[in-house]
Amino acid sequence: MNSVLKFCQNLVKFIEQKSGLKFNDYGIGRDLFNTLSIQKVHNYALPEWVNQTVLDCLQDFHEMSFIFDSSTPLIRRLRAGMPSETLYQLIQI
Repeated sequence: MNSVLKFCQNLVKFIEQKSGLKFNDYGIGRDLFNTLSIQKVHNYALPEWVNQTVLDCLQDFHEMSFIFDSSTPLIRRLRAGMPSETLYQLIQI
């Protein structure tokens, strides 16, 4: 996340100021990107401070969220849910 923050540091400060959100983790950028992208797709008005450069920076946060959310084998395993065998055993009880 630090590399993305450094790359977009000035832009992140701008986005924080305009949006009122604090970028203390990549999830904030991801969620803001999702919200603005959905608004754009459905032709809703975007805030005047949102341009393609802002969306590109937020998209970096969005993409990093997939990397960080599956960065270790344990996290991947936990996100995958219960193995089917364990689920099957629970149903049998």
